[in-house]
Amino acid sequence: MCTSFEQLCQSIRIRRLNKGFLKSREKAFKSAIEEHARKGQEDTANRLWVLKTIFEVQNHYLTAFNLIKKKKYYKAWCELEHCEVSIHFLSNHYNPTDYDKYLIGYISKNVESWQSLYPYKMFISPEILEKKIRCNICGMVLSPFSRCSHKVGDLYSGKMCVREVIDLDFLGISLVENPVQKYSVPFTKDEDSGEEMDHYDYSIVQYVAERLDNPFNNWQPRWTKKMHDRSNFNHVPKDNKCPCSSGKLFKDCCYENESILLPHLEVVFDEDLPVNQLQEVIITK
Repeated sequence: MCTSFEQLCQSIRIRRLNKGFLKSREKAFKSAIEEHARKGQEDTANRLWVLKTIFEVQNHYLTAFNLIKKKKYYKAWCELEHCEVSIHFLSNHYNPTDYDKYLIGYISKNVESWQSLYPYKMFISPEILEKKIRCNICGMVLSPFSRCSHKVGDLYSGKMCVREVIDLDFLGISLVENPVQKYSVPFTKDEDSGEEMDHYDYSIVQYVAERLDNPFNNWQPRWTKKMHDRSNFNHVPKDNKCPCSSGKLFKDCCYENESILLPHLEVVFDEDLPVNQLQEVIITK
């Protein structure tokens, strides 16, 4: 029963993101899982859940790459996060082998590489008080005195156990560097219209994307640090943040230095670049 779904997941390199096709495959996965769960065939239902999640990871990755190529960077960022979350869900139930026939190991590495290029550094994090939660498998409302037998993250007849918050108090929001939800990126607003504006610099993401033909080109970012002559920063006011990214004011950090140590990115491409792109593949951030 799983064979056709396995073949579907192995065909990622030739898959087209046609909405009708993807929707029909999602329905097929759901129907197959429900059928085997109804028959009490839990192992098969769980195996199908793994394949369904692999399929979702692959689609999020392909979608993210297409959006990056179209310069829709924030939407692509959200797809990369969906990838990361789904890979986390998979981790207890699937380990990529050396062959990695579904490319999950490859996708996981590339998701991290793309995320490292993005300019997002701070994120909005909601603070909530969970007043009531329940198990999504048995529906039991949980408390310190009432616990069900289901374990979060385990599979039960093709369904992963999670805790659902059904009542909460909103306490506030914070700005954090390492959020639970990476899609909560703060944007500025236009003072006149009040509309949200994307003020981030995506030049590094664009630089890499322009040199890749497809989602399976091999490349690798190498983050280091490099010294730059102090004269390159004569335009930076002393009361601004220091260019070295220390978080201190320029005047209290590197203002008097002869050189400044900056984050430095070298991008290595496995494939030969076209002649018109044979320039030094080094970017400072």
